[in-house]
Amino acid sequence: MKSIQSSVILITLVILTGCASKVYFTQEIRERIDNTSYTLDKLQFYNDIKITLFQELILDTTKVEAGELQEDSQRTLKYLIIKPGTPGRCDSIGEDIIGVSFDSINDKSGMIYFGKFPDPSGKDTLYKILALQWINDHGKINFHDSLYYILPESRNAALMIERSTREKSSTDKKEATGARVSLSPKNL
Repeated sequence: MKSIQSSVILITLVILTGCASKVYFTQEIRERIDNTSYTLDKLQFYNDIKITLFQELILDTTKVEAGELQEDSQRTLKYLIIKPGTPGRCDSIGEDIIGVSFDSINDKSGMIYFGKFPDPSGKDTLYKILALQWINDHGKINFHDSLYYILPESRNAALMIERSTREKSSTDKKEATGARVSLSPKNL
């Protein structure tokens, strides 16, 4: 009797795909990171929209010259623009807030704070820009030890991070060689 031969080919294909994309930094992501040995200061943060800060400096001088009162007023506006996608580092971590620096000066007074806000879609909680006070949609903040204002179009700025996903996939493939019937005289 001929033995049935079968050959099995086992192919394991492991595919590692890496796809990096920016996603909103949410409370869910923060909780996942908090449950690891990593800290938020190891993450690269980005802003999702343009953040514009401005400062108004007014210098008033009064003097008397040649019997006449002279009043001079000088007004200077300073703008700091943080383009969308500007990298930032986490320099301060609180329970519900994160302080992020978007410039290379290693000075904690230059942080912009972001806090938890419900996502309008109701899916998760985003980290959006915070101010000490909002007056007519202008946010008042302390930035580099000076008073600055956040312009209204920057009111909804939120934090993003870069996330890559890896996917493992395996495939098993078998080929059967077939089973033949024995043609012995007994079977005829």
